[in-house]
Amino acid sequence: MKYFAAAILAGALVTVVAAEHARPNLAGTWKIDTSQAPATSGGRGGGNGRGNSRGGGVGLGLAADTLVITQNYTAVTIEERYGSVRNVVVLPGDGKKSTNQVGVGRGAGIPVEFTSRWKDNFLLATFSVPVQGQAPRQYEQTFALGRKDGGKDNDVLLLQIKEVGTTNSRTAIYRR
Repeated sequence: MKYFAAAILAGALVTVVAAEHARPNLAGTWKIDTSQAPATSGGRGGGNGRGNSRGGGVGLGLAADTLVITQNYTAVTIEERYGSVRNVVVLPGDGKKSTNQVGVGRGAGIPVEFTSRWKDNFLLATFSVPVQGQAPRQYEQTFALGRKDGGKDNDVLLLQIKEVGTTNSRTAIYRR
């Protein structure tokens, strides 16, 4: 019976380690490829012509020109570089919450709570940005290796940000 329990425990450990290794390796220095996708490619604005300031884009400023990503079994750390401006975001991959600052755009510099987890072959982060006098804007951000056409390419990082409940989104393509 002892050997049977040990065998089950060893099998579970192998499964956990295999699942860990199945995650894409996002680590590296990534430069934006502006020839493949514009740095801002937002949807149509949601304004009503009455000064409610809902222009196109996701309202988070330009995409970072460089991402420096480190990754271990507990988290992905992303240094976003916007010219001389730097912002560091830590995203645990297990659904735990983390507090990070918005790098640029609406809410730059304010602390925001992120929830992040691995889903299939990409990292999914959700967060809300407070907007004065309005409900917070909710976003989903995905980090995935590959091409926009779904092909595999470990030297291409797709970073998509969507404003939940709207058609506003941005996909930035980065290369190692």
